[in-house]
Amino acid sequence: MSPHQTIAVAVRLFAIWLFLYFTRDTLSYYFDAEARGHPGALVFALSVLVLTGAVSTVLWFFPLTVARKLLAAPASDTAPPATPDEWLAAGCVLLGLWLLSLAVPILVRDSLIQYLYRETYGGEPATPFLLRYVAEIGIALWLVCGAKGVRAIFRWARTAGVK
Repeated sequence: MSPHQTIAVAVRLFAIWLFLYFTRDTLSYYFDAEARGHPGALVFALSVLVLTGAVSTVLWFFPLTVARKLLAAPASDTAPPATPDEWLAAGCVLLGLWLLSLAVPILVRDSLIQYLYRETYGGEPATPFLLRYVAEIGIALWLVCGAKGVRAIFRWARTAGVK
């Protein structure tokens, strides 16, 4: 399997996971907001579900397009054996997608919880958790968008102490 095919499979799995995770959290938010009597909870929940459905549908039907955007195009039509650098790039993209899939929904959910808490009980929002998730999203985007620094760190770690 080529790195493009591996990324395409991962993108499809990510699309399924994204839709299921956001659907669960959005429904949870909606029922909680509805119980508290917040106006506009239905509109917000439906808009998040429609947006998530659209993103998931695009990722499901065009995974190779996403893979081609994330990885460099092969030079020839025949698939030469993948180099370790290509597998490292594919692994970095997969790790970045996984980290994004964990950090973005938690950031959205916790932000909504903080907003609802502040609106209901007053007081100042607790923002240190936001910094953690923003840092995770930054690292994930760095991994997805071509982590040449990861490759340099990996090569340095393999040859550290060897002359």
